[in-house]
Amino acid sequence: EQLKDLLTSYNKNGLLARFLLEEEKLVEEAFGEEGLDHILSSMYKDGRFGGFLVAAKSYHRSGYYNKAKEMLNKAIAVRSDDDIRFLHLFYSGMNDYYEGNFSGALENFEQAKALAKDLPGHKENLDKIESVTPKILEVQHEGH
Repeated sequence: EQLKDLLTSYNKNGLLARFLLEEEKLVEEAFGEEGLDHILSSMYKDGRFGGFLVAAKSYHRSGYYNKAKEMLNKAIAVRSDDDIRFLHLFYSGMNDYYEGNFSGALENFEQAKALAKDLPGHKENLDKIESVTPKILEVQHEGH
């Protein structure tokens, strides 16, 4: 019980959220079948969904765009809204960019920008899109 209480005080720690979600079986061995859901519910008002978001943002900050996208896929399976769809498009675009799928990146970024018109709070991500897009266009232009 003390460990559960201690874990809940680290709800902003993305590495902890990633570990708990990646090692669900280990968490269940230690805390029982509903252990992960109980911990995540005490850490985040949105429970598992909140854990997915914290983990996805942590992966993004670490440069693991594919893992960020995977966590958002799991979040979308629980609940979807425009903010989550925007992040999914943004992380997918960043993943495409770093994998060299420039047309996929541009497509994801365009969809993300269209969606963001009605959303507050994504300035940093939109700025990143605006800084990456010219690089993609330059590489595409050089390739033709």
